[in-house]
Amino acid sequence: VTFAYAGLESVEIPDGVTEIKHQAFAECKELTLCKIPDSVQTISDRAFENSPNVVIVASEGSYAAQYAAEQGIPFQAA
Repeated sequence: VTFAYAGLESVEIPDGVTEIKHQAFAECKELTLCKIPDSVQTISDRAFENSPNVVIVASEGSYAAQYAAEQGIPFQAA
């Protein structure tokens, strides 16, 4: 599923999801918050491409926290 170009402002990925695929949230200029559960273990390098305002909310030490740091995406501990 992709939400590219959607006018989303925030999204909470359901627990149990394990992967966020290529460009899933690309070009979501209004997206400011994405809550990612600990179940997510894979996020494409380009999942949030050209979504400049997004902040990833997740547990400290989670894969999502590591991803945010590697991609230079702001992070907030859940």
